[in-house]
Amino acid sequence: MKPVKTALINLYGHTHQKEHFYNEHPYMYCVCLDAHDMKPVLMEDIIEEIKKKRSAYRDDL
Repeated sequence: MKPVKTALINLYGHTHQKEHFYNEHPYMYCVCLDAHDMKPVLMEDIIEEIKKKRSAYRDDL
């Protein structure tokens, strides 16, 4: 598995969704305010969430 720093991560927004990830994909992260209690999200927090989601995603395969 590639380290997060070498992975292609798709940050997207303006979807008004509440979930942080698109269809549970670990590299597609929603940064819209609706998903984050109307607050901006820090890049460090995004990276940590991706790391957790990625390991859970790999366990499901």
